Amino acid sequence: MPIRGDRFRLVRGMGLSRALVLIALGAATAACTSTANRTYPKSFAVSALPAPAGASTAQPESPAMQAVTGHWAGVSSADCIGDTMGNPGRCHATQNITLTMLPQGDEIMGYYTCAFGNQVCRNLDETGVIRNGTMTGRRLMMRVMLGDGSMCFFTGMPAGGVMEGRYSCLQGGGIIERGAFRTERSY
Repeated sequence: MPIRGDRFRLVRGMGLSRALVLIALGAATAACTSTANRTYPKSFAVSALPAPAGASTAQPESPAMQAVTGHWAGVSSADCIGDTMGNPGRCHATQNITLTMLPQGDEIMGYYTCAFGNQVCRNLDETGVIRNGTMTGRRLMMRVMLGDGSMCFFTGMPAGGVMEGRYSCLQGGGIIERGAFRTERSY
């Protein structure tokens, strides 16, 4: 058995810690190269994609959800009192906005966009994500999360393909802008 003796001499000459590292690497390599019970390429038919959340228990949308689901386009206009004093140039700042809202369970999610009106979008944030939207009676309340870490709370009442309401934007624990918005449903 000269091979066994050669291994032990190798271990004594290298030091115990180096030998343990080599043994661990050898075991890991052997485990990674084992092909037992694996077939490549895997067939997609074998592992079907999971069903979307809520797909098996999907219920028809409530009339309130149907009233806001879709793509809305319009304008927002900043107020001139109090909140804009930190940035007086935002007084009556108007932007073109879109709200794309989709039901997800009992909440409304979606996307927000902002484009130049008479001024650029606040902090140049042109996109956002709509979260935690809820309908309480006929009133829509939702949160728009923006890329600069700020968030805007929108509250409005959709009626006849038009939604008007108010918004407040917060950042760093304080209100940085308030205003009004008006959108029309495009689809």
